[in-house]
Amino acid sequence: MHRTLTTVVCIAFLGILGGCGRTDEGKVRNVVDDYVHARGAGNTAAVCEIYTSEFRRQQGLDPGCPAKLKTQFAAQPKPSGTTIVAVKVHDGQSRVDLNVDQGGGPSRVTLGLIDKDGHWRIAAIN
Repeated sequence: MHRTLTTVVCIAFLGILGGCGRTDEGKVRNVVDDYVHARGAGNTAAVCEIYTSEFRRQQGLDPGCPAKLKTQFAAQPKPSGTTIVAVKVHDGQSRVDLNVDQGGGPSRVTLGLIDKDGHWRIAAIN
């Protein structure tokens, strides 16, 4: 019984110290996963929410971002698979390298994310 209690206390303590997986890298990975799933499902409203407002403006997506993205996505081949290759986080900015397969083998895509008031958002796609 004592051993079990000690193990539970240690796990709880480590969870508090580690933020229960809520590191910036984990948050960035979650946002990228959300983006990949929304993109794959054609959920343009969700994709627009993941982009920063500045990025939407730079890309000519505002106003009417979801409808404009729907037109863009329809003109592009749908990715058949996306894999996160690398995540680098430093000082409120992140770079995520993806392998995106659109039927002809994987292509490298790099996402630039920034932390906007505690929420990671895509600010660039290269």
